[in-house]
Amino acid sequence: GETEVCEGKASFQNLGYGFSGEVGKIHIDFGKVNKLHTHHLPFTDRPLVLNKFLGEDELAGQGATLKYLIPIFPFYSQIQAGFWKIEKPEEGQFFPTDKSYSARWNSSFDLGNKKELEVGFSGLTGRGPGYVSETKLKDNVDLVGADITFKWFPSSYEKWTFQNEWIHLRREIPEGKLNRDGFYSFINYRANKYWDYGLRFDYSENSDPLISYERAVSAIITDHLTETTYWRLTAKHRNVNGKNVSEGWFQLSFGIGPHSHELE
Repeated sequence: GETEVCEGKASFQNLGYGFSGEVGKIHIDFGKVNKLHTHHLPFTDRPLVLNKFLGEDELAGQGATLKYLIPIFPFYSQIQAGFWKIEKPEEGQFFPTDKSYSARWNSSFDLGNKKELEVGFSGLTGRGPGYVSETKLKDNVDLVGADITFKWFPSSYEKWTFQNEWIHLRREIPEGKLNRDGFYSFINYRANKYWDYGLRFDYSENSDPLISYERAVSAIITDHLTETTYWRLTAKHRNVNGKNVSEGWFQLSFGIGPHSHELE
């Protein structure tokens, strides 16, 4: 196995006039999920579209992001922009690399009666792994995404979550221009302090010149043993270009030491 620094950053919460920022190695704030660490995800594995367009792990870069809390709206609304240097992926993987730029706008609205709506739009532009500056071999990558999440809290511990995210990839390589799409839709019911029941549907195309399609359905059960420990079971059925594959996952996540913090 290998070890690496997941994130190492300095945060500036109040730069004045509604601005804040971060500097260091950071999970890029693109979409709803990429920013989250693995133990904060509401499912065992990352959605297909993120794996195919942003890499098998959270897409992280060395750089900085500047955020601005918009004060003119009667609800939470924030915009941000970032500049990154992203390491080139290993052979066979795909995600934006080299010098990259990101932008995101996200807002949340109180719908009354214990209901909340969150929306976001993201953009990322950079190079693909096929880019070679010495030979001027082009591989230009642009990503746009939209996410929407609805939450309802019927009682003190009950919570319904309906989370959706779509990403479009545009890639320009010597073979031509590629346009690929992917999305996931996730519904989760927290029955009480301990038990969650979820269902997720995934669809994603690939990032290669020869197009392929993959679909998946996942059933997820989570038992929160304590505030910092949970176990999770996932049953997943995938269809890859017409070939069916079934998988089962068991996940145990726990925190130890002074860094241990509450898991979502």
